[in-house]
Amino acid sequence: MPCETKPERIDATGRARAGSQRQLQTYVNCRRDEFSQKVLASLDPSPGLDARLCWRSPLADDKFKEYRDAEFLERLRLTCSTELKEFWPGRGPCWDALAQVTPLHPGRRDTGRSKESHHRDRKQVRSEIFTLA
Repeated sequence: MPCETKPERIDATGRARAGSQRQLQTYVNCRRDEFSQKVLASLDPSPGLDARLCWRSPLADDKFKEYRDAEFLERLRLTCSTELKEFWPGRGPCWDALAQVTPLHPGRRDTGRSKESHHRDRKQVRSEIFTLA
C-alpha cells in the first residue's frame, strides 16, 4: 500500500500543496532531465559512465504516490528476499522518491579500464537503487 498523506496536504491530483514534498514532485515530473543530471553528478559514478535515472516515484500519472515496504521494491521491479522480510519491520520508511540508475550503453567498453573492473562497474550500476527519504 502506498504511504498515506493527509488529505489537507494534497490537491485532487495527489500533488502536495506546498513544501519540500511539492518541490521534489516538481523536479521529478517537470524538471526531470536537469534534476537527474544533478543527482547523477552527486553520485559520482565511474569516470566516463553514461547513465540515466529512471524515476519510479513520485509520478504524476500515479497521483504522486510514495511507497514503502514491498511496494517500494515492486516500483523498482525488484523482489523482496526472505532475509529482507525478516530484517525490515512492517510499515517501514516512506520513500519520498525512487529512481534506478541505468547505463545508456551497457555493452560499450571503455578501453582505459580493465575488463574485470569494467564488468564490476556495470554490474554495480545496474543494481544501484537511488532513494530519497
